[in-house]
Amino acid sequence: MKKVFVALAIALPLSLAFISTVASAASTRAEARTMCKKDSASMKGAERKAFMKDCMAKNAPPKKAPSAQNTKMKTCSADFKTTGKPSSERRVFMSSCMKK
Repeated sequence: MKKVFVALAIALPLSLAFISTVASAASTRAEARTMCKKDSASMKGAERKAFMKDCMAKNAPPKKAPSAQNTKMKTCSADFKTTGKPSSERRVFMSSCMKK
């Protein structure tokens, strides 16, 4: 029973930290959108669309870098395409490549 409480005591702060990070990123995007909308109030059509695109790109939070596994998956997939093997063999090839 003590182990369960210890596990919960460790997991709860970690999960709260993750939730707050996700929430802050969402609020930052929302704040950027609100600011950009205020600045583009007098614009219309294509001019407003271009302004909003640039404004959101400058003010939105940066995107995460791809994970190591995602990068490895892309590399293995590219390697498979160069082999010229039929798609039925892709699963076996990808499995062995990802394990390397």
